[in-house]
Amino acid sequence: MSTRIRELEDLVWAKYVAENVAESVDILRAWEKRWEHDDYAHLTERFVIRAMGEEHHPLVDQALEEWQARETRALERLGLSRSQLLEEFKSVRVAFSEGATLDKRRVRYLGDTLHSVVWNISWVSLFAWMLPRALPRRSDVIDVGEVMLAIFYLETVYKHVLDDMSDDSLQSSISKLEARLRLLHEARESGNSGPENNAD
Repeated sequence: MSTRIRELEDLVWAKYVAENVAESVDILRAWEKRWEHDDYAHLTERFVIRAMGEEHHPLVDQALEEWQARETRALERLGLSRSQLLEEFKSVRVAFSEGATLDKRRVRYLGDTLHSVVWNISWVSLFAWMLPRALPRRSDVIDVGEVMLAIFYLETVYKHVLDDMSDDSLQSSISKLEARLRLLHEARESGNSGPENNAD
């Protein structure tokens, strides 16, 4: 199924993502060894995100509109606002990181309701990592990245609660999401994405 989000993802990879080239095989091997256990290093050291040309901004707007429709339907099913959903995410994330007991009934409800709203982690990468760097003045992109990541995190924990995901798979998935959350926070804190800078 073709979507504007998928189209935008393909465009960004093709036009605005470049790979750093190692100066030697030894350096490349050192990088790859580090990247096996550090997804943040993998994303920041291996790839360079270039600024997006204005000719592609309309596609970004169309992808955001497409996402807004998906998010609105999901929030209506949950009976929550965006800010309330983010609070749910923060609560589950803190409990999980501290090894506290999760409210499994609540996690099941959230995960079941949010199932497939975010298709995959590539969508999270697009809005939480790539677009905030390709479009540093667009706080609306960062906002969407935050809610996408929250939804995908909740669904990931939900799968574990249902015993559909091993502990190792869960830790790997959460590690990748934490790396993208760190990148998202860096983009928000960069000082270039305040509400006054939403315009292209």
